[in-house]
Amino acid sequence: MKSSSTKTIVFVTGAFVSNSGWDSWRTYFESKGYTTYAPPWPYKDASAAELRDRQPHDTQLALLTLDELVNSYADFVKSLPEKPIIIGHSLGGLITQILLNRDLAAAAVAIHSVPPQGIIPYEFSFLRAGWKALGFFYTCQKNVPHVIV
Repeated sequence: MKSSSTKTIVFVTGAFVSNSGWDSWRTYFESKGYTTYAPPWPYKDASAAELRDRQPHDTQLALLTLDELVNSYADFVKSLPEKPIIIGHSLGGLITQILLNRDLAAAAVAIHSVPPQGIIPYEFSFLRAGWKALGFFYTCQKNVPHVIV
């Protein structure tokens, strides 16, 4: 295993929380001497309350593609003075894996990552719990309100 001396961490948010969900993680790692960033998704650059108030007509966020999202994080990471450690949760975990695959990270941690395309959990409980959030029978012209943090 290759070691890294990077002191920069980038946190990648999942789909159902705001980037402020990383605040306690940032505080912890900054107390250990790391520089941390938790950039918001495009069109999710507001407080959770403001994001909820935009619903259900936040079509910019609803139409955001995975490619656009990954590229926004890639551009951010490329602007840093060193390759960071990237930590992502849920959809952020998948984005983290893609950024690592593009050789944009010194190291990466994917926490409870969304599976890549073609890997689908078939458990009924997963589908039932995530029915609305997965977007079944919803149009992209209406965003499902789901910002928690």
